[in-house]
Amino acid sequence: VVEVVLEITKINATSTNTQPVTLSNQILTLAPNSTYQFSRGPFGELRNEKTVNNYGFTSHRDFDRYAANETIALVGGSWVLADQVRMDQSIGSLLDQLLAADIYPVSQSDPNLAQNLGFIEFSFNELNVDRVIVLLVNDQLSGSFNMRGNGKRIFDSNGNLTIAADHVPSLLYRWVTSFNVANYLFKNIQVQRIFSELGPQVQE
Repeated sequence: VVEVVLEITKINATSTNTQPVTLSNQILTLAPNSTYQFSRGPFGELRNEKTVNNYGFTSHRDFDRYAANETIALVGGSWVLADQVRMDQSIGSLLDQLLAADIYPVSQSDPNLAQNLGFIEFSFNELNVDRVIVLLVNDQLSGSFNMRGNGKRIFDSNGNLTIAADHVPSLLYRWVTSFNVANYLFKNIQVQRIFSELGPQVQE
C-alpha cells in the first residue's frame, strides 16, 4: 500500500539509473532516453521530473552530431543538472534561449577534476561540439583533485590521468533502489543525518 501511495504521489528519492562505469566505458552516464524524479525534503516537497537524452545525460535536448547551429557542451556538476528547478529552468535550457547556439549539458553530480576533463574530452571526440563551457562550483576545490568516488575518473600517484575508477552497481543494489519505499527511506535517513550534523549550528 505504501509503495502504491509513493508511486501515485511521487514522494520518493531520485531513482538509481546509473550505467556501469568500466575500463572500456569510462564516462559516467544514466540510462539513455529515460526520465526520473528528483525529490528533496523529508516528504518530497521538492519534486522535479528530469529527462535523460540519447547519450545518457540529464538534459533538455537530445544530442545532434550534425546540427546546423554552433554546438556548445556545458560541462559541470549538480549546478548544470539544476535538480532544484524544472527542466525548462535549467542552466542549459536558459542558455539555449539566450545564445544563438545549441547547448548540450554534460554533467553528473559532484564530479572531480579528472571527471570534468573526461567530460571535455568526450564532448569534443564523441559529441563533436564546437566549444565547451566548464562551470566549476565547489567550495572545496582542493578535493576536486584527489576525490576518488565510485565511477569517477582519477589521477594516479604520478599525476597522470588514469582510465577510470571501476563501478558496476550490483543487480541487488539496482533492484532495491528501483522501489519508491527504499528510495524514500534512504532519502529520509540522509535528511535526518544532515539535520543531526547541523543541529548545533541551527541552535546557535
